[in-house]
Amino acid sequence: MASAGGGAFYDEKENPTRLVCQPGGTLLGTGTLAYVNSTGSEKMKSLNLLNCGVIAPGQQEGKPGTLTLTAADVAFGSEAEKGPLPRGAGILRIDIAGTPGQPAKYDTLQVSGAVTFIKGAANALEVIAPAGFTPSGKYRIVTCQAVNGRFDVLRCNGKDNVPYAVEYGNDGIDVIFR
Repeated sequence: MASAGGGAFYDEKENPTRLVCQPGGTLLGTGTLAYVNSTGSEKMKSLNLLNCGVIAPGQQEGKPGTLTLTAADVAFGSEAEKGPLPRGAGILRIDIAGTPGQPAKYDTLQVSGAVTFIKGAANALEVIAPAGFTPSGKYRIVTCQAVNGRFDVLRCNGKDNVPYAVEYGNDGIDVIFR
């Protein structure tokens, strides 16, 4: 896993279990980011990842992969600056280069806790498909324990006119190409 651009910061004073991906930053990679509560405190039982930048499972554009966050909840976007917290939209960037049922051919984000979209923060789902490939069918792009809210903006290959719909379930998010 790597962080690029504006990067991330650890918010020890405000919330000792919060990790922030700042505007301009990118959390990308394939593998598992695991939070371990060594304090035993119930208040600190899981990592709270605030994404005001980009989460991009996989190694780089065109190289799909799975990013797993264990003992974690993820919030996309922040609509107001509060103390050290930035204001910004959270983006989930997903590469799709194969058919449903071939997880090695499309990105997935797996979160052991909840995924929440902050209303009004202009959170976006950006799907990228390589030139010459037309996705079809239903892809499970996020697996989690709960979904709260929805993306405000949908894009495909940089365009707002998208050939897919988003289905929000209790335990994940699917994109369905028409």
